[in-house]
Amino acid sequence: MNVLLTGVTGNLGNEVAIELLNRGINVIPILRLSRRLEFLQKDFHFSETLVADLLQPLELNTQTIIDCVVHCAGDVNFLGGGEINRKMIANIIVFAKKYNIPIFHISTAFIYNKSNGFNNNYELDKFNTEKLLENSGIAYSIVRPSVIVGNSRTGKIINSSGYYEIVNRFVKVAQKARKENIKIRYPKLLGKSDMVPVDQVADCIVNLVQSNKLNMVYATNPNPPDASWVFSRSMAFFGLLETFDIINCTFEEFGKLQLNEYENDLYLFGKHFNRYWDYNGKFPNTSIVKNSIDEVFLKRTLTFFEKFMLSKYETAMH
Repeated sequence: MNVLLTGVTGNLGNEVAIELLNRGINVIPILRLSRRLEFLQKDFHFSETLVADLLQPLELNTQTIIDCVVHCAGDVNFLGGGEINRKMIANIIVFAKKYNIPIFHISTAFIYNKSNGFNNNYELDKFNTEKLLENSGIAYSIVRPSVIVGNSRTGKIINSSGYYEIVNRFVKVAQKARKENIKIRYPKLLGKSDMVPVDQVADCIVNLVQSNKLNMVYATNPNPPDASWVFSRSMAFFGLLETFDIINCTFEEFGKLQLNEYENDLYLFGKHFNRYWDYNGKFPNTSIVKNSIDEVFLKRTLTFFEKFMLSKYETAMH
């Protein structure tokens, strides 16, 4: 079996490549030219790699018969606009039609039940991407994960998106406030943090590929931890929990208070990211059977994050 894989330099695509190869499935990754040499130095031994820009029509020079496309690449930009995800799937659809092969597309669980509208352009783009795929007339499967975090066994991440981006912002702001001996008020989190380890999502995807099941699958946490617990344990890991004063109000009420500069920073940031940290909804049944987000995991993945990722932000740790 030969799988064409996009997004192989990201957290999920990297883990999917590992899982496919472990199961004896040949992986042919599509890489952007600017990242090709960097990525080839890693510990993968692909039979071949292809260079392409997914925002352009795909003209792939390969003699290998491709059996399917696993599309893990994506633009996660909550603050910007555009239709990058929709444009990528449009080009992949043309390619898949040409060779009559199915697409396994990775979307997001947070576009479920959008009766109240979208929270940002990212969700709208992902929704439109799914609609384009659904109306394409080709065979497809869609996987909707929630917030993807590090490997359940090692805590490893490839880039610091999602949960880690939130943690990074809170850490940087809290460190500055602590130097000035200023407390940061923040509203009590009442929802859940629906996070799933990247290897659990990858396992779900590869199971679909191997069985050639074409349907909608959720890869969310079957028993997500309380957001307040995730927040407190995350800040405690960096020795910053005492910098926060948790107050009994909603996030919206918090924004109407007289905020200091640090509180205002986190409020403006939270307007885009808070619902992914503190989720109050409920997703359909998930293919994930175990909640792996416990204190041991958080310490493991935050240790990895602190050691290998926070240096990119030139943030002084405790």
